[in-house]
Amino acid sequence: MPHLKPVSRIAALILLTLPAHAEMTFSAADLLSAPETALGGAIIACAEGAVDPATADAAFADAGWTSTEGEGDGTTAWEQGDLWAMYWTEPGFCMVADEAIGTDEMEATLLGRTDTPPTMGTDEDGCTTYDLGPVIATLTSSGNDPTCTSDSGAALRFMPPN
Repeated sequence: MPHLKPVSRIAALILLTLPAHAEMTFSAADLLSAPETALGGAIIACAEGAVDPATADAAFADAGWTSTEGEGDGTTAWEQGDLWAMYWTEPGFCMVADEAIGTDEMEATLLGRTDTPPTMGTDEDGCTTYDLGPVIATLTSSGNDPTCTSDSGAALRFMPPN
């Protein structure tokens, strides 16, 4: 599994002070709190949230994101400006979306969080997928009817492998 890494030097220094085993568990709250690293933190939290929603919930809450009311459909959502995350309260799915960027920037941010490049593929719609070990990330536009690429509005959808 590619290891997720922080984007800022400050976050890297924080991780270096932690015990070696801490690199395997995410500490997204530091990244989620700063506007310049919030997308990276949301990606890390969402990748974890697809497997363990309670962990993602704690990370978004600790970072001061705004919780939005659920619609009774078994989902939880958090937002900060144009950036938001939504996941099932039962493990199995998480999505992070940014309405201010395109899919190229979302992909670059994801790949910037991995120690080694993930195995890439395509889903049944032809959208790019990334094997991150316990989850597969699919790159799409944001919204209810996603496309594989977009210049305005991007999302990563995380699900455990089949």
